[in-house]
Amino acid sequence: MLVPIQKMERIHRSQNFGFSLVELMITLVVLGIVMSVAVPNFIGMIDRNKVVEAGNRLTSNIKQVRSEAIKRNSPIALKSNVTYQWHQGWEMYAGDFAGGDAVAGDEVPIQVVAASNDSVTITGDSQAGMWLSFFANGMLNEGNTTATFVICNNGDAATGRILTVDRGGRTRIDVIPDGGDCRL
Repeated sequence: MLVPIQKMERIHRSQNFGFSLVELMITLVVLGIVMSVAVPNFIGMIDRNKVVEAGNRLTSNIKQVRSEAIKRNSPIALKSNVTYQWHQGWEMYAGDFAGGDAVAGDEVPIQVVAASNDSVTITGDSQAGMWLSFFANGMLNEGNTTATFVICNNGDAATGRILTVDRGGRTRIDVIPDGGDCRL
């Protein structure tokens, strides 16, 4: 049986190729559910990455200071801009600075690292209060002990890290143990 052309045109014109309101609403509800699960996880990932980035930046500079001390065969030091608060930035100097040593007016920093502009804090212990210095042989010039830094974002120990510099100048980053906090 043949269908007249006029009837075929009516059939094609009456078919819809869009979405109905019900389909659109179901899609929006599913999208909302997925987003309510994904966004908090994404924010947590961003917070963890901020802490990891800050730890890697400090570790990189500590390794650079140690390498410079060995290369120049003379002591090199990192100086925190604010005592115990390394997230406020630091500078690298040539010389045997340790403890309460002050930088002379004619001292020129080898490198300056700007303060962190996010909510990450880097706190040094008594061995890493103002200075972290290395001898020409690459050994840490902070007595017979290690220097420790605690790196946290918004005071959250769950995403925090502990950076340890041992007597030989090696660095290690660990997570803060359960029940720990962001204070030394």
